[in-house]
Amino acid sequence: MAKNQNCYNVKLMRKNTLNKLLFAVGVHFKFSHYHTVCGQCSHCPRRATPVGVSTNRLKFDMRPLLLCCMALLVFACKPKKDLIKTGGATDITSLSKKRLLDSISENQSDFKTLNIKAKANLDISSKSYDVGMNLRIRKNEAIWVSVSMFGIEGARALITPDSIKVLNRLQSTYTVKPFSFIYNYANKQVNFQTLQSILVGNCVQEFISPSSTINTNGSGINLAGMLQDLAYSTDLNTRFKVTQTKITDDAASQELKVDYNDYSPEGALFFPHTVQIHSGVESHTVAIDLSYNRVIINEPVDLPFSVPQRFTTVN
Repeated sequence: MAKNQNCYNVKLMRKNTLNKLLFAVGVHFKFSHYHTVCGQCSHCPRRATPVGVSTNRLKFDMRPLLLCCMALLVFACKPKKDLIKTGGATDITSLSKKRLLDSISENQSDFKTLNIKAKANLDISSKSYDVGMNLRIRKNEAIWVSVSMFGIEGARALITPDSIKVLNRLQSTYTVKPFSFIYNYANKQVNFQTLQSILVGNCVQEFISPSSTINTNGSGINLAGMLQDLAYSTDLNTRFKVTQTKITDDAASQELKVDYNDYSPEGALFFPHTVQIHSGVESHTVAIDLSYNRVIINEPVDLPFSVPQRFTTVN
């Protein structure tokens, strides 16, 4: 009996910790869904609300999860003559602007599927959480992500170019939105491909443009410019791999900065294994440090996403 009670206490502690994490995420971004967690109905987890927090103001927001879901962009590039490959560092200071742009495009990561197992540290308004993540991507079709703590899945999301679907397993709720919903929180220049390229370390396609300003030195390249009211700046090393991307919307007081480190070979690709994402909206900040433990490329991936009957649809 004592053993069973100890197991129950451990499970309860894990569940309450997950609920505190999801609550903090929701309060930070003030999402549109309000729900009183009574702890009694079939839709609410028992003791889901952290002690001392009014359930009348509980708000659940999946935006940090969507940030976590940012994954790869695959650019289909035809072979070209005399382009610089990523086999080693290159003297880039004497290269023409056109050749630099062509070489950046040629050295983008190109694959059909991606399966990543990662550890993530989320810092939301100075509160830190460690979670596990599984990311699966089908090229230009879908991003699937599962977020867990202590081995218990708390949320699952499926993002396509048309829609965003989220399962909140702790509160037994299901949310579906058109992809355009993110424009309530992000610039309209951000699209599905932008999200993919940010996580994998590719340069955003729209940045590889003759209209960009290019500066080179012995250590790398900087691309900078404007997409309507969105300012961008991307640093690349002499292998033409992105080391930092910064996107700013001054009018909306929004900034996204992503740093890439620990590049190493994964099959035929040169892939980052540490990704640091920092998002700021006015005085609110979210920082996500991703560490890729396992990367599997071009093997079939399943994207399971079914909504249990007991779940409540939240609009």
